[in-house]
Amino acid sequence: MSLHPSPSLAANALVLDGRFRVLAHLGGGGMGEVYLAEQVSLGRKVALKVLRQDVSRQPGMSERFRREARLLSAVDHPAVVRVIDFGQSEEATCLVMELAEGQTLQVVLTHGPLEVRRAARVLTQLAEGLAAIHAQGIIHRDLKPENVVLTQGARGEQARLLDFGIARLMETELAAGVSQIGVVIGTPEYLSPEQGLGAPLDARTDVYAFGVLAYRVLGGVLPFPGPRARDFLMQHIGTPPVPILEVAPRLADFPTLAALVMQCLDKDPRARPQSALEVAAMLEAATRSMLTPAPSGSLQAVTPIPLTHIIPSTLGASRTQNLTVMMTDIKGFTELTARQTRQENARMLADHDRMLLRVVRAFRGRLVHTRGDALLVTFESPTEAVTCGMAMQDRLHRYNRERDEAEQVHVRVALHAGEVRVVDDSIVGEPMQVVQAVEAEAEAGEVVFTESVRLAMNRAEAPCEPRGAIALPGHPTPLALYRCTAAPEGPPFGNRDIARIKPNRVGEVLEDTARFLRRRARRLGPGAEAVYRGVSGQVRPWLYLGLDAVRALPPRLRTGLALVVLTAAGFGLVIWLSETPNGRARALLAKGEADSALTMLDPALKDSVASPEVRRTRAAIHHAQGQHAKELALLKAPEVSRGAAADSLVLRGVLEDLGAAEDDGAETLMKGYLLTLEHKPLQVRTRAWAVDPALAQKNWGALRYEDLITDLEPAELGPAYARWLTHWVDSDDCHARTVTARRLGELGVKEARPGLKRLSVDSHRSHAFLNPDCGQQAARGALKVLARSPRD
Repeated sequence: MSLHPSPSLAANALVLDGRFRVLAHLGGGGMGEVYLAEQVSLGRKVALKVLRQDVSRQPGMSERFRREARLLSAVDHPAVVRVIDFGQSEEATCLVMELAEGQTLQVVLTHGPLEVRRAARVLTQLAEGLAAIHAQGIIHRDLKPENVVLTQGARGEQARLLDFGIARLMETELAAGVSQIGVVIGTPEYLSPEQGLGAPLDARTDVYAFGVLAYRVLGGVLPFPGPRARDFLMQHIGTPPVPILEVAPRLADFPTLAALVMQCLDKDPRARPQSALEVAAMLEAATRSMLTPAPSGSLQAVTPIPLTHIIPSTLGASRTQNLTVMMTDIKGFTELTARQTRQENARMLADHDRMLLRVVRAFRGRLVHTRGDALLVTFESPTEAVTCGMAMQDRLHRYNRERDEAEQVHVRVALHAGEVRVVDDSIVGEPMQVVQAVEAEAEAGEVVFTESVRLAMNRAEAPCEPRGAIALPGHPTPLALYRCTAAPEGPPFGNRDIARIKPNRVGEVLEDTARFLRRRARRLGPGAEAVYRGVSGQVRPWLYLGLDAVRALPPRLRTGLALVVLTAAGFGLVIWLSETPNGRARALLAKGEADSALTMLDPALKDSVASPEVRRTRAAIHHAQGQHAKELALLKAPEVSRGAAADSLVLRGVLEDLGAAEDDGAETLMKGYLLTLEHKPLQVRTRAWAVDPALAQKNWGALRYEDLITDLEPAELGPAYARWLTHWVDSDDCHARTVTARRLGELGVKEARPGLKRLSVDSHRSHAFLNPDCGQQAARGALKVLARSPRD
């Protein structure tokens, strides 16, 4: 860089109360200027960063700067340049950082790509540095070779990150305020798709930029040609990158490393590694594998192809909402898992999800994600959020009462309310950091929440008491906490779950039918709606009289009557719909003629004006054609999703996607979508489909739904998996074979031992060459677990 004085700060100028002296101007950018300076008290050289005056004068920027700078100063890692001081000097906002002396990675790369082993060491160090700043809630947002310095230390070459978090200082509460002053956050060559679309960001945007940087370090070129900023932007958003093996054939001997780079470059954040810490661990594993290079051409065997690749990304910016955020986790989970076998841990987590997710649905919560033992949920009503937490603890109380101490699950529940943005499987906003701090304070069995929740909730429904306070960075006073008041004995909060989670009633089914007919009439037009109102006004009084008479009948007769009514209504609906183009398209689709079904629908009719029924039919057609991105994009619209549970064609496709999910991210996404559907019609279908493998292979997803989400008892769940085992033994679906064998061992189904023995030695010729292990190892593991179980 050239050293020349800057007109904004002259050489020898003293800043920050005289603690630092400006020596020379090093450079500048869209956010401010960088100077070489000296710390007067120690005589050491430092880097002085000064934000532009028009930026620092923005309302609230000074306070935001102080809060963010405290976070920056808390990062202490060899791969991160340390923050030394910060503050206001006259009208300048200053940040003082350690001066890292060495060559930037940009300069080093002018001589070509790095040798593979050196590149792996540098990239591992950078991933560890990113993980350190992410742990403080900071996103780099501008990772590029110019912001990496290679220094020499006692342990050899050390890569160090510069300018981390500076872009975050520019993000005000309203992004429009930043754009008005002309600040461009990020560098076009390294911009993530989320940044290009203006969507809220999380740590996975740094994972994408890391993938671009790794591609250049290993391949010597960028994954996209550009050349203009707009070209890079559009290519990051919509163009697949050139496979790195095409530009760097030498990486064929290091397939795991090449696969990791391409995974980081996935357009969908859910398909990338979910944290820099995960990237660092994968790089360490790749480095170890370099001692025994894999044969050339083996990349396809190790490249992960998760289900999320077929799921559309929804990167558009979501609106800010005032929501109550709930976080739960198992207290002492790490210590608990250390004492458990893998099967015991999987069984415990399955029980945990099955119990709590049903409570979340009953209290109208929206599941954002499940990760290991943790749930992240949002509620529109603070009262519903608090009472949901109480119902969770009541449900867990009964579960633990029937188990030994070593098998019990103790959960803590934390709540906070505020303005957030929910994007896919993450939450953006300060309440997320607050609720994490509250969760760290909570104890097992408690429901702990902040003042914002207490003020907005109905305290008559959920009595509470003070529970101290916690100090948070950026908050001038400690944050007061409260907890729900527990009963001295018995269920802690009076069986709140039983009070809310009730079985279906005939009246509820008929009311659901009435709501469906009303929505249908509204879509057909004002005339149909007027007819519906007139008929409804005449029928409704008699309907309620009939309901009173039905309630007086024995339970079995009530159930039979409901089935008769629903069957008659179904036949009438089928006759009504079959006369429309949509009905004819569905009939063709049922015969397996997907292409003909699509042409039956009006191709000029856009989805924005098509009825929800037509859009659901199109989604089912897209699924049959293997176009899953289009399928789920249509189904995510609220008006389309409302009737999806009652639509067998649509529901079979969604459940098939759930059954094909081969990783936790894909399973979480599909579970989250299924939780948005109407529970009653969904439960009627999945319960019947799950226990009968003869119906259709697609019903495997129904069994997975019953296992992952509902309360199907082990006494029913185990035999259901055993029946499916007879189906999968002769199947080529290795994922389903593996899952079935593993769950049979976890559920302790001894009757399945003959089928597991057959599966354990199976070498079906259709999959033996491509995938020698097609469930055999899982079957052997299940047999070992069953052998250790007490004898009958």
